This record gives sequence, structure tokens and C-alpha cells, in this order.
Amino acid sequence: MLFKDKSLYELYRKDGYVVLPLFDDNYLGALKELYQKNTIGQEKGLLPSLRYRSNDEKVTEYNDIAAIVDTALRRYFEDFDYVANHFITKTANNPDEFRLHQDWNVTDEDKYIAAHIWSPLQDTDEQNGGLFVVKGSHNFFKNFRSGSLGIPFITTTENVKQHITSFKLKQGEAIVYNQALFHGSHPNNTDTDRKVALSCIKPKEAPMLIYHKESVDNTGTRIKAYKITPNMLLEQIAELEKGAVPEQAALYSEFTVSNSQQKEINNHSFEEHLR
Repeated sequence: MLFKDKSLYELYRKDGYVVLPLFDDNYLGALKELYQKNTIGQEKGLLPSLRYRSNDEKVTEYNDIAAIVDTALRRYFEDFDYVANHFITKTANNPDEFRLHQDWNVTDEDKYIAAHIWSPLQDTDEQNGGLFVVKGSHNFFKNFRSGSLGIPFITTTENVKQHITSFKLKQGEAIVYNQALFHGSHPNNTDTDRKVALSCIKPKEAPMLIYHKESVDNTGTRIKAYKITPNMLLEQIAELEKGAVPEQAALYSEFTVSNSQQKEINNHSFEEHLR
């Protein structure tokens, strides 16, 4: 079930997210100190730290974040493994909205739930890159997502805007959300970088998977699922984002999905679910 509390689990299944009071000042202080040790230089934009580290640095950061957050997470979650741990910075005076999108599958979503845990290191809202979601949108489609399969992006039209939930979070609070939930972040219109610690967890018994598009024809999309490890993800992320087959990964399964299931997701098909 991943969640210890059944009511939280049911809310997560229904809405695709929950908000938790996760970290006290001690945890926050440790995360902020670690963030400062792993600066990203003069880059501007939306900056996941795993794209700006050597492989050794990425693995060290993964382990260091886990060591800090583990006790706090185990108050709410049980029998889990980490898929990823890193920081995401949205730099100051960034006028760009990060559009609604989904994240990659990390396991078999028909059998298991996984979760991203988005923990800001300062208060966040609509002015400084706060998160927004469309509640329940993890149930709109049953698509597979990866570097080779792509992920959908949705423009915030006036219709979509009416269905968006934006969050005002205090530092120490966290949004726990499903990888299939459509989410994005507001522009950062302040003079201060928005800093977030992001963890991804899955049930221990669930395989960590990446899905690779083999071919597409009139019968559907042929997909291979590969079983990978966190280190494989960290070390091969640049290649995987370009659609490469993960090296040294064991084949877990292969199957064909219909073109209606793995169809292009755009604003038209997305907004049909908002009616």
C-alpha cells in the first residue's frame, strides 16, 4: 500500500496527491546545508541537480538526501525503496511556467503505486515557482512514459486554468504526488531561487522499471520494460532521456499496447476529461 495510513492512501488514489507536514527545522537545516554544498554554478532556468553532477556526485547526493529524510518519511510510508533523490532549482526572475506534464513511469502502475515527494526549502506559492496540479488527472490516461515514449505537455488554456489547484506551502510541508498526475510549476517572479528536495519512492516488492518504445505500426506500440536500479538511472539519465535502451538492464517484459491507449495526448484529448 506504501502509505501507512489508509485514509491518506485512499485520498492519494482519488486525487493523485496529498500534502504532508513532513520536515521540522532539524531536517530542513540538514537539507539546506546539503543543498549549499552542491551548488549548480551560474546556470539559469529549471535545474534538476542530477543533470549537473558527475556520476559519483549524483550517487553521493542520492545517498545523502536519503540519510536525512528517511526517518521523516517512515512516519508516513512503509516497506519502500528510493528510486531517486535530488534537488531542483527554479532560478530567480524566471518568467517561464513549467507546463502541465506527467513524469516517467517508475514501476508497473497497474499493480503498484509510487510517489514523488516534492519538498520546498522555503515557502512557495504562485509568485516563486510553486507547484500546481489538475486533481484526479492521474486517472485520465493509461499511457506509458519514458525518454523513448515521451511525456505529454499541456498548455494552460482558460479552460484548463479553471481546473488547476495551486499550492501555498510552508517550508517543511511536502506534496506527495503520483507520477501520472499532470503537474507543473508557476514562474518564479522573485529575486530568490526556489529550491526543492525531490525524492521518489516505490514499494519494496515493486520492480523499478523503464519502458522503451521498440516500434509502432497499425497494431499498436511495441514496448519493452527493463528492470533497472537507481544507480543505472543516475548514471545513464542523459542517454535515457534521448530514448536509449538502458545498458546492463534485464528485460522484465514485452508487450503491445493499442494505438488508442498509447495515443498522442494533447490539449484536446486532455480537456475532454475536464467536462
